[in-house]
Amino acid sequence: MRAMLDNVFRRLKVGNSLAERLRFSFMVILALMLIPALVSIWTMRTYADSYHQAISQVERVSSLKPLVTSDIPDEMWSIVAGRITFAEGRQYQMLEEVNQTIDDLMRTGNSMELTVARRTMDTLEGYIDRMGDQMAVGALVADNEALLEEVRSVSSLVGDMLEKYITVEISATMDTSRLLQEQLILIVWLMVALVVLTFAFAMLAQKSLSRAIRTPITELEHFAGAIAEGDLLARVDKPEVTELRGLAESLNVMAGKLQRLIDENRREQENLKMSELRTLQAQIAPHFLYNTLDAIVWLAEA
Repeated sequence: MRAMLDNVFRRLKVGNSLAERLRFSFMVILALMLIPALVSIWTMRTYADSYHQAISQVERVSSLKPLVTSDIPDEMWSIVAGRITFAEGRQYQMLEEVNQTIDDLMRTGNSMELTVARRTMDTLEGYIDRMGDQMAVGALVADNEALLEEVRSVSSLVGDMLEKYITVEISATMDTSRLLQEQLILIVWLMVALVVLTFAFAMLAQKSLSRAIRTPITELEHFAGAIAEGDLLARVDKPEVTELRGLAESLNVMAGKLQRLIDENRREQENLKMSELRTLQAQIAPHFLYNTLDAIVWLAEA
């Protein structure tokens, strides 16, 4: 496994520098820790936005239902009963509010229920227009009440369409919630797998870096021991670790210089011995010659 990690370092052109390997290992571990966090944040944000949008739409439609099924028919009943005039009624303002809300919801997503509700609202507006025309010409109360029943029927139909839309949106929201739970389970497993992978990578990186440091240092230690024992011809190979190459080269240079110094010292000692021998010979030769001549003189006199 360590050899495989070393091959990965070489293929990625990380280099033999300990600083580069440490930096690469740190970046890999950081990436492995950030991936699940970023995926979780993105997933939660996506589903939260979808869930919030669905809830907002359901809330808006829920607020429309009483306006369509109750407020508009009640307003038209007040007009038919003579409590207010057709011009004083707020029926068109309420129609505009409902239509505007349905149009906004339809722009966010295509829905058959909203489409039917919007067309039915046009029908409801047509009945209200007829109500205004009848009251303008002084139609009978019975005719107005019959048209009022049509308004209530169409309003009820719009309310049913809005209720169906709410049901569909709630079902879609439940599906989104279920899918979110499934995604969260997958993210949890992904986080567990990445934690295991991070731990395994950290252990392999630690062993690889430890071996990368221990092996050349052990070689340098053996080389230093050989020098201490007097083997100045020993040399250490160039280590793979960039930070130790300078030290290895310095030790090799030191061993070479020590060998040269010892050789120079040995030559100087030999030259010194030769000089002393020559000096001794120079001292011995005259003294020997004097003794020889003195012996000849003594022999002659004898």
